[in-house]
Amino acid sequence: MSDALSRSMEIRKHVVRTDRGVVAAQHRQAAEAGAEVLRAGGDAVDAAVACGFVCGVLEPWMSGPAGGGAAMHWRADSGTAQALNFGMRAPAALRIADFPLSGEGLAGDLFPWQRVVGDRNVTGARAVATPGMVDGLATAHARWGRLPWNELLAPAIRHARRGMAVDWYAALIIASVTRDLARDPHAAAMFLVDGQWPRPFAWTALAEDRIDQ
Repeated sequence: MSDALSRSMEIRKHVVRTDRGVVAAQHRQAAEAGAEVLRAGGDAVDAAVACGFVCGVLEPWMSGPAGGGAAMHWRADSGTAQALNFGMRAPAALRIADFPLSGEGLAGDLFPWQRVVGDRNVTGARAVATPGMVDGLATAHARWGRLPWNELLAPAIRHARRGMAVDWYAALIIASVTRDLARDPHAAAMFLVDGQWPRPFAWTALAEDRIDQ
């Protein structure tokens, strides 16, 4: 568990080298999962699938099956490149009238759009777009993958059953959205204490105690 904890801010991605190539990811354990796939004879696409799903478990604030993405695939043997776009899409039944502008200026989100009444385009069930990650990676795997799909998802399943070790950065991420979590009783019960304080700080202390032991 200790190898999953970060004690300082890291900007560079973790790179794991094998005799069949390299895998780079922000989370070292995700890179390790992809490297193991390469060592087992998998294609680079297989490694990307395994790495991507592990990121979804260990970095849920940035990655996951509910998201989307894009990929550029290059085959050195044939000198050909193909692009896959599997970004999220708006639901087919979306109604613009359900997201009226509040007139309060720009939202405080990552994107400089006008604020919507109740921030309903940012938080809550109606803020979720139709995901594309699983379909996108499955498409890439069907075209170029070598190893069975269930083997590629096995590392993510193991990490999910083991549980994510919450370090200072994960705790900070959860703490930054405390107000949003407090609005939902189920989310508050899972992540907060008395609907106010993030639980991960306690988990971090427990994890560090285990490291010291």
